[in-house]
Parts: sequence; structure tokens; C-alpha cells
Amino acid sequence: MKEKGRSMREYAVRTYQKGDEVQLTRLFNESYEAYAGFAPRTPEYWRWSCLDRPDVENEGILVVLREARVVAYAVVGKSGNIWELCFDRRHEAKALVSLILKSAVEYLASRGSDSVTLNLPRDDLGAREGCEKEGFLELPRDPEWVYVSVLDYERFVRLLYSAKKEGLMGFECDFLIRLKNAESWTSPFVSITLQGGRLETSSQDKSCDVLIETDTSTLNSILFGISNPVWALLSFKLKIHPLHKLRSVIRFFSILSLDDPWFLPRADLG
Repeated sequence: MKEKGRSMREYAVRTYQKGDEVQLTRLFNESYEAYAGFAPRTPEYWRWSCLDRPDVENEGILVVLREARVVAYAVVGKSGNIWELCFDRRHEAKALVSLILKSAVEYLASRGSDSVTLNLPRDDLGAREGCEKEGFLELPRDPEWVYVSVLDYERFVRLLYSAKKEGLMGFECDFLIRLKNAESWTSPFVSITLQGGRLETSSQDKSCDVLIETDTSTLNSILFGISNPVWALLSFKLKIHPLHKLRSVIRFFSILSLDDPWFLPRADLG
């Protein structure tokens, strides 16, 4: 098996050694920073979410090296859960994933486990091929839903705007969102004014050109790019007054919402 002209014999697999977490967290952050849902790893958080898990022992943390540099790793629990797996995408994904999964299966077999479960991004073709090579099957989407809540809509809208500012150049709006089921700790109002390239937000009930009525679940699903605002409108989960401003609201939400693919490693799910 060749990887960019190199033999896979140049790669070595060993188990965790104290201090590895510095390179492991750096690799994790480089691998997954482009995905929505990404939470930057620190060595402290990695030790808490991976190393200190009840079913994880040092022998279950598999590290792939090339010339003393970490190029892949997996955190394998005796329960059969691969809590975390990532690899350097400058190398051949299929080969690295295959190599580390082979080692993970051997480790779990030695611990008496008869099944293996892991999460990897659905859009990563190389990782998918590596999994298929080792006999892994893709299951339907996990029925165990992940719920994401927003604690500060003003700040979240500003963050989205900073990332989508170019697409919103020349767009002007004056919207007030009224949330039907806002939690007690947050305001039921989100005011958004975009004019002359400047964004202003407020949590006050104020006069506006357009009133948008919805619930927190629908607004979250639109902002996170999970639901289309047109679908929300047709499902009567989104109301716009006056109706002739519909096109402007749809366009604004379509540009503002996240469009990055989602991925959450198992280590972040509990």
C-alpha cells in the first residue's frame, strides 16, 4: 500500500504516552475546525472527555506516528465505543483510517468486546473508504437527537453576520423576531437592523418594518442551517407581517444561516 510514494511501513502504531495530548488536541482542532458543532480541544478538556473516561485505559488510546509526528489517533473504550478518531488529511485518509481501525479491532477483541461503534463525518470519502475496507457498515442517522440551544440570540446573530458579511453587502432590513416560547432567562424579542453595511441588534420590543413570529426550535433550526425558511413558512411555523416582505426575510435567513456540515465526535456526546 502506497501513500504519496511512501510505504505504509513508515507508519508506526503505539499506545498513549503522557504528554501526547498536546499533539493530539492540535491534530483534532486541525481536522475538525471546519465543521459546525466544532468545540476547540484543549489538553485539559481532552483528558477529561477521553483519558479519564471509565472505559478508557492507556492501551486503548492508539497513536499513529510518522517520523515521531502524530498523524492519526483513536480513543477506544472497552465498551466498544471509539470515542474519538481523527487523522492528518495531508496523508491518505483511507490508509490511515484502515490502519488505526485494524489496531482498534485487535485491541477490543483482546478485551472481549464483540462490537465497535464510531462517528465520522458523513462527507469524508477517504474515511468512509477506510471504514468499508475494515468491514464497517454505515448505519442510518442516529435516532438519538442532539439538541442545540441558543442562550444569546443577539450575540449569535452578530457572529453569523461577521461570517456572512460579504453575502449581505447591500442588503437592508429592519426585522423584529417575536419568539412564542422564549425561556425565562432570555427576551422573547430579537431586533435586527441592517443598514449601510452596519448591523444593530437588540432584545427590546420596538417598532420595525417586518414582524417575524416563530418559536425557538424553528428559529434555531433555520439559523443552524437544518431547516429551510420556506419549509418553516409552509408548515405554519413561521409567520411574516406584512406578507409582501416574505422574499426579503427568506433571502436574509438563507444567507445568514450556517451552511457548514455538522459533525460531533462521540466524546462530546456524553
